[in-house]
Amino acid sequence: GRAFDVKVGLWKVSKQLAKLPKYWLHRPHVNFFKDAIRMTASPARALPTLRTERLILRPFTEADAPAYQPLVSDPEVLRFTGDKPVTNIPETLEILRTRPLRDYAVHGFGRMAVVHQQSNELIGFCGLKRLEEFNNEVDIGYRFLSRYWGLGLASESAAALYAYGKNELKLSRIIGLVI
Repeated sequence: GRAFDVKVGLWKVSKQLAKLPKYWLHRPHVNFFKDAIRMTASPARALPTLRTERLILRPFTEADAPAYQPLVSDPEVLRFTGDKPVTNIPETLEILRTRPLRDYAVHGFGRMAVVHQQSNELIGFCGLKRLEEFNNEVDIGYRFLSRYWGLGLASESAAALYAYGKNELKLSRIIGLVI
């Protein structure tokens, strides 16, 4: 990956860390030195693209920011999350960088973009996330545009990513927090 490729020197990692928003630097549960060493010392795992009957599950890229924006700005979608709506693409891009893209670099996995096969539209996200604030438990979670609720897509995507976590990542425990 661009930001945290294994072949880049520690200086490049520190430049990327400097780009993180100031509020992120003050989160007490984040150990930046440990993360920086892990990002440069651990081998980069190629993130898969998975297919289900109706969905494509793939890693996010920065280019997804415009399509990702409704997932972080629509009040109906955010109703159960506690997140405040994001109002512009630069803020949305920052969320992508500090959440799923960072998780890919640090942990080798994270929430994945969910694309509807029929329309090729990014309709949500689903995946595994290491929760540093919960003793490093791995959570499986999802979020979808409201017009795709009630169609079984969360179950379909979560089942595929749960199997990936168990079979490929060899995770012994995956939890699901209910908000």
